[in-house]
Amino acid sequence: MTEFLEVIIHEFSHTAALALEIIGLVVILLGSLRGLINFFRTRLNFANQKTAIMLGHAFSLGLNFLLGGEILKTLTITNMNELLTLAIIMILRVGITFVLHWEIEQAEKHN
Repeated sequence: MTEFLEVIIHEFSHTAALALEIIGLVVILLGSLRGLINFFRTRLNFANQKTAIMLGHAFSLGLNFLLGGEILKTLTITNMNELLTLAIIMILRVGITFVLHWEIEQAEKHN
C-alpha cells in the first residue's frame, strides 16, 4: 500500500512540477513579447522605464513559477547529485528573483 502511495506522490509531484515550469515559461515568453511590442511602440527608446518594469515583472513572476516547480522536484530526488544540482538551480533562481525585484523597485522610484 505504501509503495502505491509513493508512486502516486512521485507521479503527481513530477506532473505538477512540469506544469509549473511550463506556466513559468509561458509567462516569460508572453512578457517578453509584450515588452518587445512596447519597445517598438516607443520607437526603440532604450531609456523607457515602463518597458523595463514590464519585463522585470514578467521575468519575476515566471521565475517564481519555475522556482515552485523546482521545490516540487525535491519530492522526487533519489541521490545526492540530483539534490546538489537542484540546490544550485534553486539558489540561482532565488538570486535572480531578488536582483529583479531590486531592479524593479529602483526603476519604479525613478518613474
